Amino acid sequence: MTQQGPNYVGWNVLIGTEAFVVKEFGHQRDHVLLQDEQGTYKEITNEEFRTLYSLGVVSSPHLHGTTSKRLGTPEENNETCFRELILVRVIELQRQGYSWAKIRDKLADEFAAHPLHVHRKKPFPTVRTIQNWRTQYLLSGKAGLRSKTSNSGNRTPRYNAEFREVVLDLLEEHFLNNDLKTITWIARQAKRLYRRQCESEGKVPGPCGRKCVEAIVYSLPHAGLLKRRLGDEEANRRYLMALEYQRVSTPLERVELDCTTLDVWCVDDDGTPIGRPHICVAIDCATGVILGMQLSWSRPDTALVSRTVKEILEPKTPAFFMMHGVENDFQTFGTPQLLITDQGTENSGDVFHTIIDCSSLEWRKMIPGRPDKKPFIERFFLELSRFVTQFPGASQTSLIGPRDRTDKAQKEARLTLQEIETRLQKWRYDVYLRMPRRRVQHVLRRLESPMQSWRRTSKDCFVPMPPDPHELREMFMVQAATRTVQRYGISYGGVTYHSAELANYLKMVGVPTTVDIRVDPNDIREIAVLDRLNNEHFFVPAKYEECPALSFDELARLRKQTFTPEDEELQEKALIAAMALHLYEEEPKARTKTAKSREKAAKEERRQEIFAQSKKVMDKHGHSEPAYRVEKPEFDLPNKLPSFVSKGGCPQ
Repeated sequence: MTQQGPNYVGWNVLIGTEAFVVKEFGHQRDHVLLQDEQGTYKEITNEEFRTLYSLGVVSSPHLHGTTSKRLGTPEENNETCFRELILVRVIELQRQGYSWAKIRDKLADEFAAHPLHVHRKKPFPTVRTIQNWRTQYLLSGKAGLRSKTSNSGNRTPRYNAEFREVVLDLLEEHFLNNDLKTITWIARQAKRLYRRQCESEGKVPGPCGRKCVEAIVYSLPHAGLLKRRLGDEEANRRYLMALEYQRVSTPLERVELDCTTLDVWCVDDDGTPIGRPHICVAIDCATGVILGMQLSWSRPDTALVSRTVKEILEPKTPAFFMMHGVENDFQTFGTPQLLITDQGTENSGDVFHTIIDCSSLEWRKMIPGRPDKKPFIERFFLELSRFVTQFPGASQTSLIGPRDRTDKAQKEARLTLQEIETRLQKWRYDVYLRMPRRRVQHVLRRLESPMQSWRRTSKDCFVPMPPDPHELREMFMVQAATRTVQRYGISYGGVTYHSAELANYLKMVGVPTTVDIRVDPNDIREIAVLDRLNNEHFFVPAKYEECPALSFDELARLRKQTFTPEDEELQEKALIAAMALHLYEEEPKARTKTAKSREKAAKEERRQEIFAQSKKVMDKHGHSEPAYRVEKPEFDLPNKLPSFVSKGGCPQ
């Protein structure tokens, strides 16, 4: 296989303490041309190159980790030998003029009874697999044929926070200013500085090799800035991936949204540990601003994601900042141009899709198992985890993993979900927004905080406008239906809806008539009715002025236990009694003690949400009102009223 041997151009060579890169390699001409970091050329013979290779100081840039230095198991060695035999036979058949399809069929017949193939217990490789083996051999030699399955399944952290800070400092100092610095140089410098730091602090150094440096680099939002320093094939792939991120330059141009579980245990009002809450976050990619942050005891679902998207679209109220004690009440909101989510089931449903359609934003789902497609939100979750590990009840720290600290976290937990939310919201506005970021971590490559980026880019670029209150309310009206209207109003789901605006509309179209309505499944207090004369919707509240903000599913469970089939509409006394008994809640499903406490906390969270939503309402102009009330018609009395007499009397 000498004529089809590896192409050593681009390989790294270490001679003494000097690092070189192979620029030319000739099999027929007895010379190998090397170049050092300063650009100086050096020429050696093929025999000298072979000697250096045998000493282990020649390495391929395409071969990461310790694959070439690890002793393989007998099964792995047999697999490598089998692949090499296949490639030798491929070259012979290609010289005879066989096509790839015929080569594969001929090899399958020849190796059907071969001991190495029989012991593999796998189907014979496809043409594409054989071609990949050939490519790996040409790039990395025999080491490229070794199986890499032993490296899979590792879920432990590859490096610690101290080493990551050292690498990021080096990238910030050199990679944006000097194109001559390579990954090899960064890895060598990072290892030296990190070990010196550990020695001064009396700590045992952790992993700090080249692979750790590459993992840190790939987590950046624009790994393509490293150009071709990782090798041609790998650099091209990552450069194409990075182009999408590098084009982000304005606020709300790209927003990434994801859900995760907080690494901290919470307690209920009685102080009993009940588990770790879930959080949904939306972040602006250009500036790094947190546009939405919602916590919940329930598992991530459409309702949690919809609340987060709604937070992106509307400004915060002064009561929000006052409730959480936020000093830096900096407002960031608007309509995203592109929303990025993963393939989770929470990113679906009628409510979510209606919000996407009504807001006219583009929505993309990322490929499963590719967190590098959402580098901005993943980086934020890393910052969030570091902050949360300072809380009492943290389920893991930089020194102790989640498996070993769960019991300790339950004993230390003393914060409720409301207290956790207050701490996070205060950190979000008072700390994170003002925290400067490195240029190498900033997609705009500027040394500025998220708040500074938002202010600067908002002046230079157009920030998309948010929806108006009418459009925002209409986004959540996802269920369509048709109903016949009588003079008393519209009946839907056992609730009667009526208003002065509906009465005026009925005067123009007549009674009875059929109307198209839209309903928010999570709020029974009002519906949207289509005015066919003006081709626009208007909102009609429930007749019952104190109607709570229940969902229609909760109302159905409530009616099932309290109302008789003869009841045609909602009864006020029965509704109030059922609400007091919590008959609108689902049947308990939890079995363990912790699960029961968590389910109880989720139901209490929902009760508080119903109570809060029932206290506020939007009028027809989109303004907040302190209490829900039905609009009543206004009229003026005439100046002269007729006089009446009692029975048996006569006018005066």
